[in-house]
Amino acid sequence: MRPSSAPSSAPAGGAPAPPPWLLAVTAALCGALVMVIEVLGSRVIGPFFGVSLFVWTSLITVTLVSLAAGYWLGGVLSASERRADLLFGAIAAAGALALAVPLLKRAVLTAALGLGLRAGALASALALFGRPCCCSAASRRCSSSSRRAS
Repeated sequence: MRPSSAPSSAPAGGAPAPPPWLLAVTAALCGALVMVIEVLGSRVIGPFFGVSLFVWTSLITVTLVSLAAGYWLGGVLSASERRADLLFGAIAAAGALALAVPLLKRAVLTAALGLGLRAGALASALALFGRPCCCSAASRRCSSSSRRAS
């Protein structure tokens, strides 16, 4: 029997790579999480700043910047050997940061009120929703890199 030249699905010292179908489902769910966070952001920020053009612009801006930063971060992380561990770590971080929003919203939004409508909406959207969206995007990038490697 001839030895295979294909790379092993298990990184050195790590767990075996998840099956491709699980990575595809994970990427889809993480993408849906970003959309849910964006839509619910208007419900969180709305009582303080209203549901205006400035609030939606801030939410869309934070979402797009966070996605770009997360995809970059995921690309950097997926260059390492432990892709599966980093993938699920990024998902856990995104979930924990999303769960922290209800605990932090009053303090963040009250502090952002002093910045005015435009800067306050942007600062509060960034503080509350930037990190969960970034981690979710990083996990999507890690999952797509893991899929190509498997």
